[in-house]
Order: sequence, then C-alpha cells, then structure tokens
Amino acid sequence: MGLGVDLARLALLASGCAAHLRAGGVAVIKRVSLVRRKEGMGREEFLAHWMGPHAEIVRQLPGVRGLRFGVVTQWSPEEAFWDGVGEVWFDSIEAANAAFAAEPHRSLLVADRRSFLGEAQSGFVEEHTVVTPAGDAPRAD
Repeated sequence: MGLGVDLARLALLASGCAAHLRAGGVAVIKRVSLVRRKEGMGREEFLAHWMGPHAEIVRQLPGVRGLRFGVVTQWSPEEAFWDGVGEVWFDSIEAANAAFAAEPHRSLLVADRRSFLGEAQSGFVEEHTVVTPAGDAPRAD
C-alpha cells in the first residue's frame, strides 16, 4: 500500500489486540502462572526469590519477549489465595514450550521451583485489551 499501512497490524488493532504486538505487528502469546509459596515460607522471602533469582532464570529462556510479576494483595475467595500472577510473553505456544524444555533452563527451573513454590498453575492466553491502563504504552514496536 502506498501509505505504508500494515493490514495485519491494522486488523489486530481493530480487534482489540493492540497491547501486545512485536515488531511487524504480529501478536505474541502470554503464559500466565498463578503461584503460591511453599508452606512455612514467609511472604517477603517468597516474593524476593520469585522476582529475584527465579526471574533471572526465566529471563534467560530463549525467545522471551516480556516478563511481568503481579503481587496479589487480595483474593476472593480468601481460602484460595494465590501469592502472585506471573506473565511471560513468547512468539507462540510452540516457542514457549520449546523454551521451557530447553536445557539447562528446564533443569534450573525444576530445581528452583522446588525451593520456593508450594503450588502453581499456568495456561496460555491471547490478550484482548479494551482499555489500555494509564501510563501503559501499547507494546507495538
């Protein structure tokens, strides 16, 4: 097109997927994990490890496009409380699965998780932003 409009990017913007685009306007996938600390571990100790040494392992995974930690302040119902929500972006589910299976990262993550996690659940999501949070610039490169 003479105006330099990327139709694939325009379609993603129109569909509400603008928050997580990488160069070229291609959407990325996000792996979301709910995490709970190991029994007997203090909250501050857990958070320091999760966002410190554990984050250093995750950020070295091949193909990581983004990494974010959400510290839970309130959960409903209370008895099902999670300590945090981790988000890791990749180009695709296949790229994420390959990254988490790649050595030495896989072995490092297995050993590290045993040291601080009591429970974790994860899944892949496609994000569709309706309202961009204030101060959170769209991730289009």
